Amino acid sequence: MNHGVKFDVKDFFYQLNEARITKVYVLLHCYEFMALFTVVMLFVKSPIILGIYIGFITHFMADILSWRSYYYSYSLFYRYSVNFDMKKIFRA
Repeated sequence: MNHGVKFDVKDFFYQLNEARITKVYVLLHCYEFMALFTVVMLFVKSPIILGIYIGFITHFMADILSWRSYYYSYSLFYRYSVNFDMKKIFRA
């Protein structure tokens, strides 16, 4: 008997692409986190932090360029102001 949470990547992307997910709470994919991480990276002189930062920026920019979203959709304040409503964050 399994009572744990099951996460199925294929089902997640199906639900996402079919707009069956109504709320978007992706907290690390936002300009505010990017700004905070930039400040941390500038003060913590570590090659590991720099590598993570480069990977994060690359991933973040790829998301911005490839998803059907508005440029302001990546603002956590904007998402909060629209109650994380997927239809207001992403273009159909």
